[in-house]
Amino acid sequence: MTDVDGRQRVLLFEPSDVGLGRNTPYFAELARRTPAPIIKRMVIEHGSVLGHLAGLGIAPADVDYLVFDHLHTQDLRRWVGTTAYQPDLGEQPTAMFPNAKVIVQRDELIGMSDLHPLQTPWYQPQTYRDIPVEVFAPIDGSVLLGPGIAVIQTPGHVFGNQSLVLNTSTGIWVSSENVIAAECLTPEYSTLPGLARWSSSWQQEVVLNANTIETTADQYNSVVLEKTIADRSQTDSRFLQFFPSSELTPMWTNPGTRPTFSHHAITHQS
Repeated sequence: MTDVDGRQRVLLFEPSDVGLGRNTPYFAELARRTPAPIIKRMVIEHGSVLGHLAGLGIAPADVDYLVFDHLHTQDLRRWVGTTAYQPDLGEQPTAMFPNAKVIVQRDELIGMSDLHPLQTPWYQPQTYRDIPVEVFAPIDGSVLLGPGIAVIQTPGHVFGNQSLVLNTSTGIWVSSENVIAAECLTPEYSTLPGLARWSSSWQQEVVLNANTIETTADQYNSVVLEKTIADRSQTDSRFLQFFPSSELTPMWTNPGTRPTFSHHAITHQS
């Protein structure tokens, strides 16, 4: 991305530390109840943050910003370092991304200091206690980060939810976890079992992700906003250029979970 001052910047969106994310209370309890052989067959790791960066020729020290649509499951200690020894890690981690700032909605940081009981299964607030305060770049609402790139406030799933908006050579793209498949923005074209019928029966023009915890109506309105901003796909105009940050993938254990349409990747030529 190009900053407002004309300098080139590197922004990583959703660079989850998968290894530490498994300690999220909800996932940890799920793993505790699931036999190891079943976990091995069901869980697929498609790569790592550092591996993908290496493939793009980007050094960790070159990364300027880390952005998440929200901080459910996120443990940032290995990414940004800590000010003290971490007993569970057996070390005081040095920042993997020493020059990166974490762009986050101030509402979410405040909320993490005193979680609502409904949110406690999804956050790891104790992992933030020794993270240097200066690595955070709190924002309030929607912010233009540079020409053609913005973070917009999309509350509902969490109070501080935010979405990434990109203006590319193929038009405008939006990304967040508010829905898990592009067709959830235009469910009338979905072939997923029951999705189109359910949406039509209840006259709901979008279908939210499953673990809506805070304010469902706000999240619904946020998805309509995302739907309004995103352009039509140049591959199939029935669907919008929305890229789910947690995308539905087909699985043999869950028949009928193959998305009707997937973008697979965003290609942009400047």
